[in-house]
Amino acid sequence: WSFLTPKHQASQLKISNLLADFSLEPIQKSPFNQLSEGQKQRVMIARALVCQPNLLIFDEPTSAMDIHAEVKALNFLSEIRNKYSLSIVMVSHHLTQIIDRVSHLLWVDRDQFRFLAGPVSQVVNSPDFIKTYGNQWKN
Repeated sequence: WSFLTPKHQASQLKISNLLADFSLEPIQKSPFNQLSEGQKQRVMIARALVCQPNLLIFDEPTSAMDIHAEVKALNFLSEIRNKYSLSIVMVSHHLTQIIDRVSHLLWVDRDQFRFLAGPVSQVVNSPDFIKTYGNQWKN
């Protein structure tokens, strides 16, 4: 890397660190279309982190996963959120998997044209939410 400018050397180091953090070194030369879905997801997240964002947005990141893969993926998102000091916005239909992992909820009931937003405790204690889901999360 001696031929690279200091700025490019720093970028290469950042990329190398992300490859290591995401366990992507063994596949770094593999064509993207030959990667597993989980590997593709990790590559895309690592790619986004190269720019050092403050926020990542995910739309159903665990939609095609079984319960074990989903838990592993959500744990991974929690780890990168903490390690990289990120805020994460995520759309999910799996309330039972995320409710203990988030600080805020935006609940949308498309059928009844209702929505609630706020800290988790505020949303789960609201009458509309309890009417729909019961008081299983009430605190």
